[in-house]
Amino acid sequence: MESSQNLTFGVITFYRAQVTEIWEALCKEGVAERNDEGNFQVSRQWEEGRADSGKLIERLRIGTVDSFQGKEFDVVFLSMTRSNDIVAKESKHYQQKYGFLLLENRLCVAMSRQQRLLIVVGDLGMVKSETQKPETERFAMREFIDFYQLCQSEHGVIRRL
Repeated sequence: MESSQNLTFGVITFYRAQVTEIWEALCKEGVAERNDEGNFQVSRQWEEGRADSGKLIERLRIGTVDSFQGKEFDVVFLSMTRSNDIVAKESKHYQQKYGFLLLENRLCVAMSRQQRLLIVVGDLGMVKSETQKPETERFAMREFIDFYQLCQSEHGVIRRL
């Protein structure tokens, strides 16, 4: 954000509770603050910038997938908050294991808001557990499996923290 005033950033998650956690973390970094009503907002210096065309732009947005419908940002951080050890052998267990991640319309929005870079943060084991199944037994996470495989190619990067 410091390197260019015309780069825009989005932080997307599927769960409202994590939106609050992200806002609080950004407050500690000085990127966000609480206004007089106690609501979170982007700190003034990061709030807006100018596109190459001179148009005023929103530099940073943090929210659930639904708040990103129709929006685009240069860089998007997608938080995949699901993490559990549920063994999903039948389709009825997939909702328990993956929750909102199974909703194709939300996945489409979440994974298509970036113009330059999509960074997905989450539990790699959740995707890897599906990739280890025979293709005929994969009921869920097809989009993430494809994304994971793309990241393993020359077009992507996988980093473990």
